[in-house]
Amino acid sequence: MIDSEQGTLNPQQYLKQHTMLEHTRIEQTATMRALMSPSVSLAIYGSVLTKWLHWLAVNEPLIKVSLGHLLPPQYSKRLHCNRVKQDLQRLNLANVTSQVSVNTLRLDNPFEALGAVYVLEGSTLGSQVICKRLRSKLGSELPLDYYSGYGASTGQMWAELVAFINTVVKTQAQLDSILIGAKQVFSSLHGEFEQMDIAL
Repeated sequence: MIDSEQGTLNPQQYLKQHTMLEHTRIEQTATMRALMSPSVSLAIYGSVLTKWLHWLAVNEPLIKVSLGHLLPPQYSKRLHCNRVKQDLQRLNLANVTSQVSVNTLRLDNPFEALGAVYVLEGSTLGSQVICKRLRSKLGSELPLDYYSGYGASTGQMWAELVAFINTVVKTQAQLDSILIGAKQVFSSLHGEFEQMDIAL
């Protein structure tokens, strides 16, 4: 909790409230709707994984460097790029890893980087729904290392991140920086998904 002109703020609730629009915009992209569509295919799934791989390969290292001393607990487990790569390899799509242009984050301080982590870790919660949907449509043998999040530990990993944010955020300015970083990730990913040529 922090004290501000608006009274006592809960950082998680503040961030959730102020990123609701961005979250909805991501869900409404043709890419995400195709992923949740009854007609989802391996080709669509592979294309979305490929987009994630290219984005994470560029931006995960930037986030880690920008975090500096502000590394959340179990941070090495929170790196997702290799998990996406493993899924693509099991789909025999490992040859899609060539470099392409992606929207690169510009994080000016550790708290903005923490905002980026907040969004990416929050996505592991929604991924549980996507995982079940994909498994039901494409089969139980589908490689879902990325979309399965942390499995049974997903809720615990999220709770640990939220507790960390609540502990390190001491001022409204720091919370605003986290929000800036979070919104930047949403905007970057929205741009990436909007560029994808996926028909419903």
